[in-house]
Order: sequence, then structure tokens, then C-alpha cells
Amino acid sequence: MRKVQVHRLILPESVDEQMLAMLARKQSEFDDYARDSDLANQASGAKDPSEESMAKVIVMEERKRLGIENRDDHMIAVEDEE
Repeated sequence: MRKVQVHRLILPESVDEQMLAMLARKQSEFDDYARDSDLANQASGAKDPSEESMAKVIVMEERKRLGIENRDDHMIAVEDEE
């Protein structure tokens, strides 16, 4: 087994940009509605329920961009039919 180095570049229209845009939107929404909320102050262990779904959307979009799909919990590369 050989060790390899993998470099992933940040590209336009990549998952990185989607994540940053989604993070900015969520931060703004949180600041508008929950930053000074009494309920939020009382529920210190509360978790944002949309965090998990946000992660799933990001992963699905990245898989779609890379041509990968899920089947029976296994990732399968989608071949171009040309």
C-alpha cells in the first residue's frame, strides 16, 4: 500500500460555495429570530433540527455534481452514456 497526497481545489459552483451561502443564510435567520430568545436561553441543550437535513442536502448535491448516486447504502459512480 502506497501513501498518496490528495489536493482538492475550491472551484466555482462547488459544495464549498453552497455551504458558505447556506451558513450565511442560517446565521442571518438565527440572528433575526433566536439570538435574544427567552426560550433559546432556557433550552441550552437544544439542537437545530435542520442541521442534519442541511448536511444531507450538501452531501446529495456534491454527489450529484461528482456523478455519484446511492444504491442500497453503497456509492456507485454514474457512467456517462455516450
